[in-house]
Order: sequence, then C-alpha cells, then structure tokens
Amino acid sequence: MIAAIVLAAGLSSRMGTNKLLLPLGKTTLIERVVDVLAACRVDDIVVVTGHERGRVEAALSHCAVRFARNPAYASGEMLSSIQAGPRAMQPDCKATLIAPGDQPLVMAQAVGRVIGAYAPGRIVIPSHQKRGGHPILLDAVHWADVLAASPEMTLRDVIREKSSCVHYIQVDTSVLCDVDTPGQYQDVLEAGKSGNSRTSRGDSRTCWGDSRIAPTREVNSERSYS
Repeated sequence: MIAAIVLAAGLSSRMGTNKLLLPLGKTTLIERVVDVLAACRVDDIVVVTGHERGRVEAALSHCAVRFARNPAYASGEMLSSIQAGPRAMQPDCKATLIAPGDQPLVMAQAVGRVIGAYAPGRIVIPSHQKRGGHPILLDAVHWADVLAASPEMTLRDVIREKSSCVHYIQVDTSVLCDVDTPGQYQDVLEAGKSGNSRTSRGDSRTCWGDSRIAPTREVNSERSYS
C-alpha cells in the first residue's frame, strides 16, 4: 500500500491569498494535485490542513481523501505538516509520497516513475538537471526519524542523514515547479491556455491540462537533493 501526504496547511504569505484555492480552469490548484495522485492509483491520500482549514476541506469534499490537521501551521515550517501525515497513515502503509499542494504542474507520468522506483527501505527523489524535486517517496521505515526530527530541522536534514537510502530518478521539470507568487500563478495559467510545455517566462514546464501516465521507468542518477 502506497499513500500520499498532500501538504495544504501553509499561510500563502507571498501570494497574499490562499493559493491552493486559486482557480485553474474548472478546478483549483489543490484539486489538480489531488487529481494527479488519484490518477496514479495511490491507495490512500491524506491532505494536511491548517490555514483556512474549512475552505480547503470544502474544496476537496468531493474527492476521495482524508484530512489531518497541523496545529502548528502558523509557524510556517513544512516539517510540522509532514509530521502530521504519518500519524494518520493506515497500519499497512508501506511507503508514502510527500506532495506539496502548490505544484499543479506536476505530471502523473513523473509521479508514476517515482512510485515505480520504490523498493523496501528506499527514499525516492525525482530529479531534473541535478535539482531534487517533489513528490518524494519515503519507505515507512523512515517515518520514526521524521517524527523525531526537532522543529529547527527540515525534511532535507533528515534525508541527508540517510544518504545511503536515497535513490534519484531523472524526470521532467514539472517536479520543480511550485506556485508561491502571483507571477508564478500567471505562468501556470499561461501554460494551460497555450496547451504546450513552456510558460511565459521561458521555463520548460508541462501543461497542467495533461495528466496522462507514462510507463514507469527507473533511472539511476547521482543527483543532489537541493
């Protein structure tokens, strides 16, 4: 059983409004992320909420997801949201994807490759041009260390201590593209309007309207997680 934790508790301070609820065609950013995970046949999706919890949960009320609350969301630290996830996991969960809720450009084919690279004990990180992205897949054996991490640590710190377990796969650039600012949001809208894989700022990105799954393919890579 492979589950997913969708991080949706943040304050969206750089956007000035709740970015997860911004419209994206006939849907919203957070719904798009959930739809991609569902297309990848993830067994269980847990959405971690905090800021404007009621609005986020209402937007996903029609989706096959469960919710977990991060009471420390106002601290702005992503690790607290990640730590809220495993406490809600089913006992038979073998591994969990960590998926930020603000990455609507991520492609199902990239997620499928991450899942396809799973093996017991592994931490699978998608990489593009030597940059590590999301979603990250963690075998359940690592959750105790995630939960034990101190507040000043990040997930990156935890992963660095487990470098021998990390397995990188090379995928498309969609695993790097999040939406933090109004300009980045406009890039996403332009990608959807143009129907191609390039945004108005010239970055190679995948059109958010395409969530097709390509066959999984494992790629050995010595990419650095950054």
